[in-house]
Amino acid sequence: MAAVRVRWRCSNCQSSSSCNLEALDNAIADLATADDLRGYLDQPELQAWLARLRRTRPEQAAEADTIISAAWARVRAAQDAEAAALPEWAIVGSDGRATEFRDGEAWLVAWRARVDAIEAAPRSIAGRRAALERFLALNGSVLHRMQQHGSVAAALDATALAAQADGRLVAQEQDDGDAVPLAAE
Repeated sequence: MAAVRVRWRCSNCQSSSSCNLEALDNAIADLATADDLRGYLDQPELQAWLARLRRTRPEQAAEADTIISAAWARVRAAQDAEAAALPEWAIVGSDGRATEFRDGEAWLVAWRARVDAIEAAPRSIAGRRAALERFLALNGSVLHRMQQHGSVAAALDATALAAQADGRLVAQEQDDGDAVPLAAE
């Protein structure tokens, strides 16, 4: 994610409030994914500004919360539209194409095979963990759709397989010296 920052004071009017709301709105408008939006909103400077705004200017804090809520609604709607375009039982590969499976059982077997292949790949541990993280990111819409359409157990099984593989890789990395947790951990 490219770092997007709010300009804390307007260079024209030196205001630290109304122009910041516009800057917040403009910055958030360019963020297309939940990860990007979450990363932006988790910036310590932004969190401090929002906390200060809530303490000193509750009306503007409410406006900021409205801007943020609207951004989440936009990102979730885009995620839902992306997921709706995928077949019911699909796995998105590194090339971005979805492979469809006949049912949940076949899908889970294929998911397990892909996770196992990533874990056993002839790469560094960091490379395998990064590939596993990318695989999960590519299939985020699939897992989200499954949760919304009654296949929560399959989605949980799939994420558990990935988490177990990552745990084994972390253990190997710790044995080798320096483990670095995934961003999602």
